[in-house]
Amino acid sequence: FNALQQNAGAALIQSGGLQGWIRLPALSTDRSEVVDFTGGLIRIWREDWDGAAALFTRVIGNRLAPPALKLDAYLYRAVAQERGGHSGAVDLQQAYALNPYDQTTVKYLLMKDVSALTALATEDPARARAAVDARRRIDAHRYLFPANDAWLAEMDRFLKTVN
Repeated sequence: FNALQQNAGAALIQSGGLQGWIRLPALSTDRSEVVDFTGGLIRIWREDWDGAAALFTRVIGNRLAPPALKLDAYLYRAVAQERGGHSGAVDLQQAYALNPYDQTTVKYLLMKDVSALTALATEDPARARAAVDARRRIDAHRYLFPANDAWLAEMDRFLKTVN
């Protein structure tokens, strides 16, 4: 379905060779955090980084959005920021502040650490310091992962190769 035109109570859509109007009754007077979140995901898939970040910002600012949805919105906004050429570090820190026990958030933070250290030249002393910081983050959050977690084992292996 492609929306061609939208008015207050209807939308002109096209599907294949068919075109017509559908009614869009007022379903809610409040902006839906679920609609914004879903729209943000679609914009991520379309690589519309600025549009995705804008919709995730709406989710984060929506007083009706549950904390778990806000946490995911912070993570996805960080991705959109990074892919759009901006830093997503602040969003990752906000997600961590919202729930420091969330395994996914810790993974995102560690991947940001790895991304930052791999951007540094091998002989740069800051690279070794960044690797030490990443190892500290892993050690501080290891309890969140199962003992045989494949992702964590891969991170450990990688960080052993960094000077």
